[in-house]
Amino acid sequence: MRLSHKAEESFEMKTRDRILEAACRAFAEHGFRETTIAAICRAAEANIAAVNYYFGSKEKLYEAVWEYADGQARANYPTEEPGGNPGEWLRHYIRDLLLMIFDEGPGGWLPRLIRRDIDVEQEGELSKKMRMRYLEPRRRRLENAVSSILDRPPDSFEVRCLTGHIHAVCIFFNIKMRFREHIFGLKQPDRREAEFLIRSIQEFVEGGIKQVRSALKAGRLTEQTQEASK
Repeated sequence: MRLSHKAEESFEMKTRDRILEAACRAFAEHGFRETTIAAICRAAEANIAAVNYYFGSKEKLYEAVWEYADGQARANYPTEEPGGNPGEWLRHYIRDLLLMIFDEGPGGWLPRLIRRDIDVEQEGELSKKMRMRYLEPRRRRLENAVSSILDRPPDSFEVRCLTGHIHAVCIFFNIKMRFREHIFGLKQPDRREAEFLIRSIQEFVEGGIKQVRSALKAGRLTEQTQEASK
């Protein structure tokens, strides 16, 4: 019995989606190099021919996984361009980033891919391509918000430094799983612990930027930097 055209399309989408979701889990857990197409096919209950048909290659499947993971992140944690209140935007950004890191569902696939494969010192061309496509726009939005608060150009050294500080504090909880256990006792915080962590980092970042802005306006940071370089 031949399936109708609509039923065939539905079957094909289900097969493609099974492969994509299985690949997301595999790449997020094992990384690109350690993941095999055969393992993805077993998890998706599909054959290698289906992977080649829908995606063409392991590399193209990996790119599709990043696109899908980024879409899930944006759907669950939408962060638009900084608007009229960059301070509020920054608080929202920090909250969403940390919730995404602790998300064990599809909304957290992007940070798990980052944990496995994004290492600037050792990254290959494919990882670099994914970083530039999906992570750099997020970094630029953060720089724009910090720039507005600090009253410095987005490409200034001062803004890059503070943006690095913010990312370092948040991303630390993505890459250092043992440190998570040290703080929370488990790899995942409960709701109360997550809320305290988020609010404390928000206050820490907001207060830190205000102090740096004040020090820059007063010339204290410039004077101390010049003195240290002598």
